[in-house]
Order: sequence, then C-alpha cells, then structure tokens
Amino acid sequence: MPQEGIITDSKGTFKSKDQIVYDSFEKQPTRYAEAPYEDVSFDELVSEAISRRDSRLKFEGLPDSIEVEIPTETPIVIGLFGDQHGSALYCDYEMLREHTNAIANNPKFYSIIGGDIIDGAAFNPAQNDKIASFSEESLFAQKMLDKIGGDSIIAMLSGDHDMWAERGGITIYQNFKERYNTPILRGSSAIKLRVGQVDYLIVCAHRLPGHSMYNKTHPENREAKFGQQGADVYAGFHTHQKGIAQDLARQANGEDIVQTYVSAGPYKYSDSYSQKMGFGQQREKSLGAVWLVLHPHRKEVEAYWSLKSAEERIRPYLTGELKSDKPIDSQDLIDEIAK
Repeated sequence: MPQEGIITDSKGTFKSKDQIVYDSFEKQPTRYAEAPYEDVSFDELVSEAISRRDSRLKFEGLPDSIEVEIPTETPIVIGLFGDQHGSALYCDYEMLREHTNAIANNPKFYSIIGGDIIDGAAFNPAQNDKIASFSEESLFAQKMLDKIGGDSIIAMLSGDHDMWAERGGITIYQNFKERYNTPILRGSSAIKLRVGQVDYLIVCAHRLPGHSMYNKTHPENREAKFGQQGADVYAGFHTHQKGIAQDLARQANGEDIVQTYVSAGPYKYSDSYSQKMGFGQQREKSLGAVWLVLHPHRKEVEAYWSLKSAEERIRPYLTGELKSDKPIDSQDLIDEIAK
C-alpha cells in the first residue's frame, strides 16, 4: 500500500502525511508567573557592591585605628608580645610561659599581641617542624589568651602564620573579638592610647614594610618617615630580629617628639628554613617581648629588653616606695593641709 503524502518541490522531494503533521507542531515558550530574570543596571550593581562591602567589613571588623584608655595614677607596662609560634619544635616555651603569667598576674601589665601566635604551617618541610596538630595549636593559643585575659590585651595584630592556619579549618580568629572584647588589626594601624592623663600614639603592624641587614628597627624607622608619621612608638614583629632605638623628631610647631622604635623578639629560636638559610639558633637575650613603660602624668616611653628590668622599674610604685609624679593640684594641697 503506497504511503500517503505529497511532492513538496520541483525536485520531487516526497514528504509523508505523518511528517507533514509532525512538522506542523511548534515548541511553545514556557510561561512564568513572574519574570525569572530582570536586567540589572550598573548603578544597581554598584549599590549592591557597596552594601556587600560594608556588611563584610563590619563582620570582619578590621579597623586601621582604635582608641583605648587605661585609667591609672602609676606607670604601666605594655608587653609587645608576638611571634610565639605555638606548636613549633624550636620554641622557648619556658620563656613563653613566664611572660604569659607576668602579663596575666601583674595588675599594671598589658599587652599588644603581635601575631604569629601559632606556627600554622600547612606544607612541608615546615610542617615537619611542628609538634602539634592544627586543632592542638589553636587550643594552645586560646588557652594562652584565656590566661592573659581580655582586660590585659589592648589589641591583637594578625600575622601571616595565623592566616596560614586557616587552611586547616577553624582557628582562634573566628571568635577572638567576641571572646576577649578586643579588636584585631591588620596592616599599619594606629592605637591612640590614653594612659592616665597622657595620650600616646602607637603605630604598629605584625609586619611593617622594609628590611635592612644593618638595622634591626629599619621597618619601624621607615614607617615613621614614609608611613604614618608623628607617632610616639613604632612597633613591628615578624622579622625575628629584636631591636630597640629612640630618636628625637623635630616638629615645625616646636613640640618635638621622642620616638621609640621597637622590633619585638620571637619565642621561636630556629626552624628548618632559617637553618637552610645559614642562620644559627637565637639565644635568650634575642628572644621574647620588648616591654614598654608608659607614664601617666608626663609623656615618656621607656623600653626594656627583659621582663625582669620592666618589673623592677615599676615595683616601687606597686609597693608604695615610690609615688607617681602627678602634678600637684592646688585644691588637693589645700585639702591636705586642712586635714
């Protein structure tokens, strides 16, 4: 039985009845109750980017300056306390414990945590120098900060090893601000610190730009000249090169500034990388925090290499042997005589 159909062109092309029917169907477009996509303008995208940026910055909470006040009638000590490298094999844990306890137990001791609290290495051979897992080193850091206490921490600077540790999962940074009510700073940051009646400006970062094999406080000096100028203290970490220097910065207004430059020492005294580069193990005096004594009634910064020296400096104030040199108020003097 011949198939029903027709010849569709002069060349004799045959199309069957079924094919003709099939070809007559058209795909109908889908119909949505609401448009699945609306075109977005550039200005709308910018507004959305601003909203996301502001939300992200608020969530991360990384200011570039903070203001802090410590009410006191006697000098205080600030330990520039960083590069602990908890979980590192070559680490002076005895000194780390001593300094942690000093900050925690002395009512006049405070700290700026300088970063690299943990070793955080997620690659070899550096990872082979660790004696703890990622979770263990985070626990170590948290216990250290708990021991110090939030009231003794002025700020914490984020270091590169700390950010390495994030590859391993949850770190102390996830709840640091809430746990200790203390800000985290990253990059060159200004701490406006009032001690008693005196305002100090401290510019600090885990790592400040610059490096010199001849001058251990070169990054801090460089920041004073080419970065944020006019501070009383410039403090850096990271280089594992302990150094202290002071200089007088002449000001056009006649109010010259005595500037203190500090490169704080590490608690990690060696590792496979430094050994590969030919460096020997660091000794005790080159390790650990630098201790600043700040006075509450005159602007003066004293920097000490050792914890013992800082403790001896303020002990007379704590025992009552030495009174703070508070300016005499005439009314206070009258009231004293009247007694």
